[in-house]
Amino acid sequence: MGIVERSLESKLARIQERAGKTLDELLQMLKESGRDQHGDLRGLLEEELGMASDDAETVVHVYRQRGEDAPRTLEGDLARIYSGERKKLRPIHDAIMSRLGDFGDFEISPKDSYVSLRRARPFATVGPATEALVEVGLDFEHADPPERLRREQPNEGAPFTIRISDAEEVDDELIEWMRQAYEHAG
Repeated sequence: MGIVERSLESKLARIQERAGKTLDELLQMLKESGRDQHGDLRGLLEEELGMASDDAETVVHVYRQRGEDAPRTLEGDLARIYSGERKKLRPIHDAIMSRLGDFGDFEISPKDSYVSLRRARPFATVGPATEALVEVGLDFEHADPPERLRREQPNEGAPFTIRISDAEEVDDELIEWMRQAYEHAG
């Protein structure tokens, strides 16, 4: 099992412990609610169980990913994100993720077109920017960023991004910036 799967499993275990319910019970609760809007489902968990917003978001995400009886997996989300012409970018994503194993605990939250990496708050995003580039967004302070880091507009999410066209570009410098973002998000 890869770091992505372990991270999601760890998060779901903590959610179940805090909620006092199994994942199946939480998903059944959502199903029986008759609600179908994402925000309504998240609100139900927050209101009924006092669940934190990010925990509720994760449960709703898992609920939305389930087919009839088969859960949608993080691997499935990554296959969707890196599909079609973007499939060739998956090795870059995997090269990045393989270098984060010694950071410590963090959560991986798949979105529609990227994954968000978070501790107490998001510290990075990783996903295709184009059919030829993976973009890493970094949320950390850097007084004098090198040319390789692109400073984004305020309120754009991550203040810095870097675009990568080849797994060879996943170097120690990039991983150090990701570590700084990880520590900043603590």
